[in-house]
Amino acid sequence: MKTRRFQDFSLDESHLPPHLDEGDHDPDAFLSRVERLHQRQIAPDEVEKDPAHYQVGDQHRRVLYAHKQPDVTQLAGLKSVVDDPTLHFDLTVHFHAQDKQSTLRSAKNLYNNLEASVGVESEGGSALTAGDKQRRKEKVREYRDQIKQHDERPVATSMYVSVHDEDEERLLEKVDELRDEFRTNSDIRLKTLERKQKKALVSASPIGLDTIHSDDPDLNPTHQMLGRSFGAIMAGMTQSRKFEPSGHEWGTHSVQGHPIVKDPFQSQRNYNMVVVGESGSGKSLNTKRMALATKAVREDTLIIMLDPLQGFMGMAEALDAEKVTIGGQQHLNPMEIRKPPRTYRI
Repeated sequence: MKTRRFQDFSLDESHLPPHLDEGDHDPDAFLSRVERLHQRQIAPDEVEKDPAHYQVGDQHRRVLYAHKQPDVTQLAGLKSVVDDPTLHFDLTVHFHAQDKQSTLRSAKNLYNNLEASVGVESEGGSALTAGDKQRRKEKVREYRDQIKQHDERPVATSMYVSVHDEDEERLLEKVDELRDEFRTNSDIRLKTLERKQKKALVSASPIGLDTIHSDDPDLNPTHQMLGRSFGAIMAGMTQSRKFEPSGHEWGTHSVQGHPIVKDPFQSQRNYNMVVVGESGSGKSLNTKRMALATKAVREDTLIIMLDPLQGFMGMAEALDAEKVTIGGQQHLNPMEIRKPPRTYRI
């Protein structure tokens, strides 16, 4: 039987690791402050502040929040933005459960205020403003009835989008592009949290608290919704939209990691595809696999292989394919464009 001995130790100022300071030489006291250890291990050496963004290490970062959202979030549109591999950003959504009775009281007060305001606006002749408030009043009433009559659970959500790049100009271009994509696809208006980027970075971090919501009540970044909408967002953001029953698996999504099951001949745009990769990375193998999978799903699929290096001969023989040899005076240049003749000679 082997016996192991553990030696007691203590830290002194002359043997402190780089991430500790003079107040940390009591191990028990230091380890009780796990958050400080975590911060010092992962925090960058330098942070440069700007009213609209921070430079964290080599990265320029800007955090925006959902300033305006539709009453019913367009999940398909939001998911299309998240699934787009050409867009690079971090999306954080905080869900805050609300007390039902206090929410009902707040909704009732808001309804009464809107009702009184509609009357005043109507007397003043501002029909447009009165109409907007009338529609909002009806939505508040519907929201209150859903909680009261159907026992719905009210939830407040806050959404943050974090964008980063090593170049400040490219960062601004990304911000403009994302704002356009969110507005066009999901009717969500993003707004930069100016002079609040420090708290915004915490709110947008995966394990951070929503400090913008808790410490800045005047801003109020939350959007009210019901429990069923909360469930729809969670299900919609984790469910693969790249699944077609008549298709077959082509690979995995570069961002989400879920399988992509597509029918190339049912595409709304086109069914062209280019396979790009380094030598030996499996371009030919995967092209054969995708062709055979398509043939297996749709028996009427016609496969035409242009094979000057005869790398597809095994597949052609397995499929008992007809071979057409081009030689002599007949040259094949895939980059050449000619007017097609009236008759063809093979």
